[in-house]
Amino acid sequence: MKLSSNKFKSAIICSVLCLGILSGCTPKAEQPKQDNSVTTEARQEEAESVSLPIEQPLELMFASGAGGWSTDITLNLDGYFEGIYHDSDMGDAGTEYPNGTVYICKFNGQFEDIKKIDDNFYSMTLNGMNITTGNESEWIEDGIRYIPSEPYGMESGKEYIFYTPKTPVEGLSKGFISWWPDWMYSNNGTPDTLSCYGLYNKELGYGFFTYDYDN
Repeated sequence: MKLSSNKFKSAIICSVLCLGILSGCTPKAEQPKQDNSVTTEARQEEAESVSLPIEQPLELMFASGAGGWSTDITLNLDGYFEGIYHDSDMGDAGTEYPNGTVYICKFNGQFEDIKKIDDNFYSMTLNGMNITTGNESEWIEDGIRYIPSEPYGMESGKEYIFYTPKTPVEGLSKGFISWWPDWMYSNNGTPDTLSCYGLYNKELGYGFFTYDYDN
């Protein structure tokens, strides 16, 4: 039996409508949601790696308190530093250098990957160092013999920790605080906090400190 023209058209329309309804009921593939937490965390890490928690460059010193030597560095907010090591021996004199001998090393370098561990200290990595003394062999100037040397205190080691003055002394490396001026010279016992800025060379166990910090 043949369908009339009108019935045939009605059947076609019904079929199309049914297909549309069925396709609308078919669940769509879920689109993956963007995980913003990772991006935010990465941005926070990057922000924490930008600079040290200081308002201006710091003068830090590595010294024993005995003898005429020290290693002094100027540390900037972005981790760049310049420094000089000098060790004077006025007794080591000669006809051409009556004012004695000085072992010396001028240098600069860059700390990178600065990360905040907590409110009191930051970790960072030493990424290369340049010796800028200018002379590879000894020379005499103003009656003093200068002998090029290594940057004592930073001659090796990549991993460093930067401490703020509020860092509790308890738990700090004994090797580190043995170079701390308040540890050596305090007559009132060891303070509860570091009370100055400190820089710790983890490999060598050496400590650099600010000597003029005002609490």
